[in-house]
Amino acid sequence: MKYMVPAITDTVVLTCQNNDFVDPHYLKTGREGVRKEIEGIIHLFSLIKESMRSVHSQTYDVLYDAGIKPYDIIDFCSVLSNACSSLDLSSVPERIPRGRSEIHADFITEYLAGAFEILVGRPAAVTTKDGVAGGKFIGLVADIFAAASVGASAEGCARRAIRKRKALKSGPKTPFESDPDPS
Repeated sequence: MKYMVPAITDTVVLTCQNNDFVDPHYLKTGREGVRKEIEGIIHLFSLIKESMRSVHSQTYDVLYDAGIKPYDIIDFCSVLSNACSSLDLSSVPERIPRGRSEIHADFITEYLAGAFEILVGRPAAVTTKDGVAGGKFIGLVADIFAAASVGASAEGCARRAIRKRKALKSGPKTPFESDPDPS
């Protein structure tokens, strides 16, 4: 826990200094950007497959003795590559408007939600009393936003961060998590 406070402080400071540092997975991109990233991932899978196919027999033996079967890796990369190739990108918007303050606010809030869960021992939540949203997590977000002069809604960002964390925890199974032999 003692390591969380400096990490939170560093993240908030870096995010709010109006510099160009933002963790890339918080930046939004349109369909073309997503397509290019997926192509890059598919290319990496093909490089891994090529590399595993061209290992020397001694390397193969060492890997196999360690429980790593190169042809299982090749097959797995093929499955991943095929899954990536068949992704439907129609739900990804053509273009995403750049909204720097919203990116900063969501970045801070998502980080705070994770830190809150670690520090408090339970997931971040929004409580409602008499139709008014509140709670410790919204209070934390509001205080950080005020200290960092973030002009976004603490409640809105908190609700989005909580929804995103819940979706990640209970998200849909990927094709790789399903049972390959349903019988």
